[in-house]
Amino acid sequence: MYFVDKDLLSMQESRVLLEKMYHAQSNLNHYSSVSLDKIARSLISVFKKHYRQFIELEYQETRCGNVDDACQLLLDVLNHIDEHVQEKILGILKEDEQGQELEVGVPVGGIVSLLPMTNATLYLFYILLLSIKSGNALILVPHQATVKAIKDILDIVKPHLEDQGLLFDALLYFEHVVDRGVGELLANMHEGVVLNIGRSTYDTLMTQCVRPVYYAAIEPSPAFIEKSADIQKAVKDVINSRTFNNGILPASEQYLIVEKPVAKEVKQALENNGAYYMTKEEEHLLLNYMTPSEFYDSTECIGKSAEYLAKRAGFNVPNGTTLLVSMQDYISDLQLYTNNIYGPVLIVYEEPDWICSCEKCIQLLQESQRGHTLAIHSHNKHVIHEFIMKKPVGRIIVNGPATFSSMGLHSDLSVTVLFGGRTTGRGSIATNIVPKDFTYTRHVGYGKERIVKDNKAVISDDILLFIRTLSNELHK
Repeated sequence: MYFVDKDLLSMQESRVLLEKMYHAQSNLNHYSSVSLDKIARSLISVFKKHYRQFIELEYQETRCGNVDDACQLLLDVLNHIDEHVQEKILGILKEDEQGQELEVGVPVGGIVSLLPMTNATLYLFYILLLSIKSGNALILVPHQATVKAIKDILDIVKPHLEDQGLLFDALLYFEHVVDRGVGELLANMHEGVVLNIGRSTYDTLMTQCVRPVYYAAIEPSPAFIEKSADIQKAVKDVINSRTFNNGILPASEQYLIVEKPVAKEVKQALENNGAYYMTKEEEHLLLNYMTPSEFYDSTECIGKSAEYLAKRAGFNVPNGTTLLVSMQDYISDLQLYTNNIYGPVLIVYEEPDWICSCEKCIQLLQESQRGHTLAIHSHNKHVIHEFIMKKPVGRIIVNGPATFSSMGLHSDLSVTVLFGGRTTGRGSIATNIVPKDFTYTRHVGYGKERIVKDNKAVISDDILLFIRTLSNELHK
């Protein structure tokens, strides 16, 4: 029997993975977009065939979420993702009339992706698609709770992709996930991009990374119901979004700000759709059950149903309850409900008018750097305009469920499961993250000959115009 130093093992693995990734990248750079698109379609095909098996493998490890909901969402994404496969993002993107290349799409040089525990299969599929479509080799760093599930899924997926011509080392995963090893991986990247999907625990390690970091937020969001909204539809959108997959989808509405004139109608609609308003005593019981784990980050609490949470906390709710509701008057660092809750719990605030509601939304967005998404339900164009212009977020959903609309499934946003989190204070991208974000455009400029007349060089009209414009600017 001998002792294995897990830190050293993980650090060594990180170095080997980087070497393999960059070697694979040098070969991927020669792949045509046609070849990569063929592999991407094979990826979609194998996930469509095995999607339930993959979701069940994840659930066996984490026990988070709802298997049927997770299967439905993954299938919806698979059926809507074709727009990314069809888009040309590599090779010659633009030519002039003479057929000279003006713009060329190029891979960024490799991706290291940090996966969260929740929705691991959904994220895995999308990251694989991102890397294949953009021609980048990939190193996956799974959450410790999903290492086995990720390995088992890749063992099924990779042979199909390799049959279509993908290099064996183009898709790699970190097996011995330890912080020291992850830090070594980030510190030694000399090309490519880091994709951090909600792993805020690695924020300190991110400072060691010299490569660009895309932060994909997984936190919940605020939603506002204004008095001109279709109340019944707004409430159903909030409940469907917040309770789907037991509340673990990114951007799901954890906070609901309601304008006072419609507060009673909203409460009635919530209760009619399976919501249960907790008493103060029941709220304390729920918090006492959930707070022993830091920031609710525990498989014991994450992704469990409303009835399960209530029972474990020690109080009873009616059969069919899908959402636990807490009424709050203010936001405070001492108010534990302001922490992210990855479960079907909704915090409701009532405000006298839309202006006060606007301030409440801003406060919630700035609390804990939670600024990636906001939903508003209103038919007042002025109010909608004010929210769009002033809220510190990457995306605003108008009259729709925040999660599905943010993903582009119920809206005209780009289809994705990754929400850029620059407005949360993390990462370098705020938009929906798509394959094109892992390429860059190489621009080509062709020199122009001088016009020669009577053995004298004559300045062309466009150069003369540039000189005159520059001269005018300097004399201002």
